[in-house]
Amino acid sequence: MSTVTDYQFAIGDGVTTAFDVMNPDGNISDTPVVTTLYKTDWQGKQLLYTTARTNKILRSQTLQTTWTAAQASVVPNVIAAPDGTTTADFIKEDAALNSHYLSQAVITTAVNHDFSIYVKAGTRSAILLMNLTAAVGSYFDVANGALGDLEGAPVARSITDMGGGWYRCSITSLCTAAANTFVVYLAEAPTTGAFSYQGDGVSGLYAWGAHLAVTTQGQAYIPTVAVAVVIIDYSLAGSVLTLDPAPLDRALLAWTGTDNNAAFNPRQDGTSMSGKFGTQGVV
Repeated sequence: MSTVTDYQFAIGDGVTTAFDVMNPDGNISDTPVVTTLYKTDWQGKQLLYTTARTNKILRSQTLQTTWTAAQASVVPNVIAAPDGTTTADFIKEDAALNSHYLSQAVITTAVNHDFSIYVKAGTRSAILLMNLTAAVGSYFDVANGALGDLEGAPVARSITDMGGGWYRCSITSLCTAAANTFVVYLAEAPTTGAFSYQGDGVSGLYAWGAHLAVTTQGQAYIPTVAVAVVIIDYSLAGSVLTLDPAPLDRALLAWTGTDNNAAFNPRQDGTSMSGKFGTQGVV
């Protein structure tokens, strides 16, 4: 029995969902105790869960559908999103002296929720994310990757550099056990009151990948279409981890826990599943 700490044991291929848990000796671990499992891909290093996670936002990547647009419109699929697909939308303001925004009402429970979206500066470079029902939110400067002023007092907020000019902007708010309305406002500046201004009919910014989840479920992004999506990141049976969805091509998997067998433990068919996709140099 030995302790394993953040050991990279497999590389995804975009298709495979089942992986042997390998120990640092390159052998299959017999009934390992996996205390943490991480996946690293375009989102960075993400903690995976054995309990259900849900993205409650609908149409997370198609912002022209289901979302309510006010004094704004959405031009779909104009540039590459953070995951490399050409699915990022352009939110364009109209020419009104007003607020310019997208919103969606979501039934929530009375606990803290994280609301986030990936944003890239265009001819506008500031947004305001709000839980309108709770009357809390935060401005973000997506030209410089900086936090702006507050609206009310959100529980927490963050801005994360995703590379390529993209930032993931997030607020945490205490929701009510009812419909809560979440809003993405264009803003003239990342300052209080700047969400209402004279539009020019052409300016805007890029957005993609809206996500709303209970805070204790982490923030790893889950894409949605017509309904909320619930996933369980992984399950462990013996020495085999099954992941949902399949890790992306070249995604890295690493685990921490207890290895209960340091001896060589080949699969019955004589192969190592993890070895097919790379374990510490084995490919």
